Amino acid sequence: MTETPKDFIVEEDRQEARNRKFQNACKIWFCPSEERISRELREMPQEEREKVWADLSGNEKTSQFRKDVPEEPEEIARALDEMSTALQEITDKPALDLATKQDGEYVDGRSFRLMFLRSCEYDGKRAAQKLVEHMNTKQQLFGDHCLGRDIKLSDLNEEDMKTLNSGGLQFLPERDNAGRIVLYGHVESVKFKERENLCRALFYSLMTALQDESVQKLGVIFVWNIMSDFSGGYDYEADRLAIQTAAAVPARPVARYLIFKCALWKQVIEVLNHMISPYLRARTRSIHGCHAEVMYSLKCLGIPCDSIPSDDGRVVVENQKKW
Repeated sequence: MTETPKDFIVEEDRQEARNRKFQNACKIWFCPSEERISRELREMPQEEREKVWADLSGNEKTSQFRKDVPEEPEEIARALDEMSTALQEITDKPALDLATKQDGEYVDGRSFRLMFLRSCEYDGKRAAQKLVEHMNTKQQLFGDHCLGRDIKLSDLNEEDMKTLNSGGLQFLPERDNAGRIVLYGHVESVKFKERENLCRALFYSLMTALQDESVQKLGVIFVWNIMSDFSGGYDYEADRLAIQTAAAVPARPVARYLIFKCALWKQVIEVLNHMISPYLRARTRSIHGCHAEVMYSLKCLGIPCDSIPSDDGRVVVENQKKW
């Protein structure tokens, strides 16, 4: 009787484990627990659904996702022209007009506008509207003096810095399996005196990350950790303002995962999902379970769990300080 080589058995076990992980990931991607998200996905045109699957999976073998998509010069020129025309047709844009007066080369710069085109999938009209919203939000958060330039760390006040250094919002030191950056939010650790502190810290963090061109092209994954017990109170307004701030930044969200263990959070999550755009809602998935269960699910989804800076209740800020 011929013995099966041990190496073959080990490889077979590894393949079986990979298959289990992929099946678990597919269950999360294709079978969202929220009925509203399921309904909107069913009503979505097939082409749009394929884009959602590609963004969520980041898998070139099983979806339309492509890590390296060349930007054709002719298409970029066409999109930039469309964006310029759309901006000219928008008459009510005082923040953008003031930014242009401060530094027209910055506002009209190719690299700056490309950020908005990439975040809007090269749709010039959408990119124009996003740029207007971006400048409005920037003015509301930081005032007039820095509209015509990038936000710097020195633009944050003392309370903003406390929020930034709390570790409640931080980018993981490793990217997901598809090379996308992951913004990790540990809700219990987010500290702020005023809601604007949270928004300014979020705006600065995302805009700083976008200096990397790969982040512009591949998008951002958001992971919100709400694994704490539900105390009965929740600052919905802070979340609404944070969502509004993130939407005004030219970072394309490709996935949003909400992890929780207390079932009472489901009602809060329903409200939060009502606040976001249909685009982001289609890319949102809730993961319910104990710490070990949700970490396993995130690992199946390609999230580098070993880089997550928290255990079941404590957040680590060392990587945030280095960043």
